[in-house]
Amino acid sequence: KITHLDESIMAQVDEALHRLEELKLEDNHPYISHAYFYKGKCYMSKKKWKQAERAFYNALRSSQQTPYKENNMEAASYLLLAICATIQNDLERALDMINQGLDAYVKTGEMPYIKHLLYKHKALLLERLGRYTEGMQLVQNCWPMLKEFDDIETLLSFYWLRAELSRRTGLLEEGIEVAIEGINIARRNRQYASMYDLWTVLGSIYTELKNWEFAEHSFMIAKKLEALIPADKRLITVHNRTGILYRKQNKITEAFESFQQAIRYAEKFQDFPQLVKNLTLIGELSYQTGETE
Repeated sequence: KITHLDESIMAQVDEALHRLEELKLEDNHPYISHAYFYKGKCYMSKKKWKQAERAFYNALRSSQQTPYKENNMEAASYLLLAICATIQNDLERALDMINQGLDAYVKTGEMPYIKHLLYKHKALLLERLGRYTEGMQLVQNCWPMLKEFDDIETLLSFYWLRAELSRRTGLLEEGIEVAIEGINIARRNRQYASMYDLWTVLGSIYTELKNWEFAEHSFMIAKKLEALIPADKRLITVHNRTGILYRKQNKITEAFESFQQAIRYAEKFQDFPQLVKNLTLIGELSYQTGETE
């Protein structure tokens, strides 16, 4: 459903693109790379990923041809190329772009937050690729620099990453400690999406510890936050993991309902890996209860 707010934002994006075109900058203009970069961001807002990528490649080419590297436009272009690749599920290419961005980053240059975002997206990609030990090592190396972060969303992403990677690598008590600390920071700053993610991972850790009461309580709090966050793929996870909790408790009806809700969200957001995962879990659950058809 397209809202009036969405239409207003898209109108502003179109106006920005029009104004950028009107500039008619030459290829040797000192701000040509910035113009391409902002075009790419506009196309990202319109979800035109291929056009965004072309603009970022042009920004990259222009920034590589100038002797002034301190603006970190090269590193920023690699970052957004990586995000475009991630959205299109090309994770290995995204990781390569991130690594090139880190190599291109000038420590004494502008936009210091680019470094933090590059590290954040590298850790997220390693987690998605199942390279949990590498991801945890990166997060631990970045942990001392968290005090430099001026963006609360990026800061809380690292709390989620450390909690999730602690779960994945068996450091369950550390995961609980980090998740609770992150939840408190998110609560004080009214970062509801981060609270949602952190309560979800906390519930998953308690599930592995077989602390069923705490696990269910964590998932229930996450679900109560759904009305306060943007509707996106993250909604699938809490219902999937609640279903897993109920299945471990042999609460078949509740597990089935949770997996069905996860399937509905996976279909809505066209998350096919999650759709396959939850259809498989429904199939296993049905087989377990004798519903072979």
